[in-house]
Amino acid sequence: MKNLSKARALQCAVFALSAALTACGGGGGDDSSAAPPPPPPSPPAQATLSGTVATGAALAGAAVVVTDRTGTSACTASPVLADPAGAYRCTLVPSAAAPLLLVATDPAGLVEPMVSLTTAVPAAGQVGTANVSPLTTAIVAQLAPNRDAFALARDPALVAALDPASVNAVKANVVRQLAAVISSVQLDPATFDFVSTPFVGGSNTGADSLLDQVRVTFENGVPVVANVLTPGAAPVALADATTTSAPAVGATTVTGFSITELDVFKTAFEACFAVPSATRPDSAACDGLFVDDAPSASTGGATYRNSGYDTEGSFGALVASADMDGAKFNRPELLRYTVMNDGRDQAVINLRFADKNGVGDNRILTVKKFPGTQSATRTSAWWLYGNQRTVNAYVRAAIRKQEQLLPEAFHAQYDVAPSRYQTGLEIFIARPGRGPNSEGLRYARVKGPGLPDAGLVYADANGLPHNWMTIFNTTGVIPATQQFANGAQNIFYLQRTLGIVGSDAFNLRTNPYQASPTPQFLFWAHPTMYGEAPSASWRFDLSKVPSWSRYAFELFYAAPDGSTEPTPRVTFSSSIVTPVVPAAYAATQQWHEIPAATRALASDGAPAASTVTLDWVINPYAQRVDSVNVYSYSDATGTVNSPSITVGKSASSQAATASGGGQFPALTTSFYTSRTLQWRYKILDGSYKDQTVQFN
Repeated sequence: MKNLSKARALQCAVFALSAALTACGGGGGDDSSAAPPPPPPSPPAQATLSGTVATGAALAGAAVVVTDRTGTSACTASPVLADPAGAYRCTLVPSAAAPLLLVATDPAGLVEPMVSLTTAVPAAGQVGTANVSPLTTAIVAQLAPNRDAFALARDPALVAALDPASVNAVKANVVRQLAAVISSVQLDPATFDFVSTPFVGGSNTGADSLLDQVRVTFENGVPVVANVLTPGAAPVALADATTTSAPAVGATTVTGFSITELDVFKTAFEACFAVPSATRPDSAACDGLFVDDAPSASTGGATYRNSGYDTEGSFGALVASADMDGAKFNRPELLRYTVMNDGRDQAVINLRFADKNGVGDNRILTVKKFPGTQSATRTSAWWLYGNQRTVNAYVRAAIRKQEQLLPEAFHAQYDVAPSRYQTGLEIFIARPGRGPNSEGLRYARVKGPGLPDAGLVYADANGLPHNWMTIFNTTGVIPATQQFANGAQNIFYLQRTLGIVGSDAFNLRTNPYQASPTPQFLFWAHPTMYGEAPSASWRFDLSKVPSWSRYAFELFYAAPDGSTEPTPRVTFSSSIVTPVVPAAYAATQQWHEIPAATRALASDGAPAASTVTLDWVINPYAQRVDSVNVYSYSDATGTVNSPSITVGKSASSQAATASGGGQFPALTTSFYTSRTLQWRYKILDGSYKDQTVQFN
């Protein structure tokens, strides 16, 4: 029995290793069978959140971060990446607690970060849907302080405090507002939800088609929405939780057109840049883009021209660039559609792309339809056409964060204002010799919303290195002889804030000398420029400068006798693509942080230097820095600037060297000296944005 017990024990050990189903008895020699042990418990089922990230085009590769009401990651992995159709899938951690906030970013930086929100966590084993789009971002903005959707990403307490009833009310009110558009894409407004209704990115159906048509922007700090395929209809304010009767957005009135007709530009550009740069300029793969390539019998001999440049001038450098080998293009974003009586409709598109290094860029292009130019190999009748202007000039919205480091005790002595946000209109006109048809150009007069009633006059700034003309007067008067403007200022500012932190960032400061009878600065709006009385309480009303505000340009050239021609030789109009951001809303934009060591370069006591290094701490939600500059002045050295220096993708540091072997002068409060450090952002929506840290 003893030996048998040992043998059975050994046998039991072997059987245990092989997971034998028959139980082994102990030393008592009992051969009776025992019941098998219960199987191990199944792992608990996990909840899943999935959805689509899209702007109309699917945002392939989007990085999606999902956080819960505590600000903790709600997914087992973070971020989760979207597939080519913009679809993502997040396995939720068991502790994830609603509401859930989603932030989607584009690794190429071609699309602004977007936000979404869901107020319910799916049950274990279930799948919930949360889409991310410009519309969900605007809806979240309606629930956030100062309509800053990213405030929720910065402060989880704001997410936790959200009332699900308010969230649902905003969504329901916006659905009612867009009911006609929703119905037109074969969706039922009674059941449709911007966040939870599934769709396939790039499918051109359902919610994907809706996003192709509906464009969201912010006007005067308020989200507005419009159907780009309802030409002439003004954008309307987006509904919020308390809206009882929001103005409706109509269904498309354009007939005989599909957004897919514009896909030809993505396809054709990618085919062109698939050819190596060494042979690309002469490759037939790059044909079929410009109206010059279309059958002239159907186009009337039309040729491409944009701001004075032909196809070579506009795209030659891009086509020849080795960095563009294998470049990838997004689907064109339709910004505006114009129906023409002759059937040759026009559109404005934003074409975004990334080069082989992942560096993003874009072109805002005018395209035109020429019926009858389709073929078996090119099924679209749309061609690159250009704005047809003969000179390089434009107007765009501008925004600046300006930090003043001169000690406050010296502000009055040197007549400088404190730190602030300021916004206005940048007007670019290529100075003589710096652009097409600019030789002999003396003056330009520009009129339009936000500008002085008499017109803003620009002139050449003799002796300075920049490429643009400078503000000369606000009276609209064109001198009979040549005179030069002072400085390099070409931005006309409309508003500024009290400061850049706390409540001061959200309240307007008076414009310079606005209570005085005459303006002291040519580049700041003043009530007398608009026929209004000077007043300390006056504020420029930005509702007067909506999207697509139109500006008239008049260009005056030198006459053969040396005088200025009395009538403009060239006239044209140009529109802003994006509205001006209110200064009191600028703090809600995303900005990089400037570290103390770089701020010291623009502080009292900073030594003279031929080279300074500008650093910045990257804000992942902000646009990347595109270029940097340093400007300086002292009575002893005069003006000493650096050239504009382009910085690489993901860079957070850049050295800037004074031009001509000079030195940036030392900074002191004993006499007037100045130094400005400037960071220009890469903006892909047709506007301008920069950030400065300055001493004086």
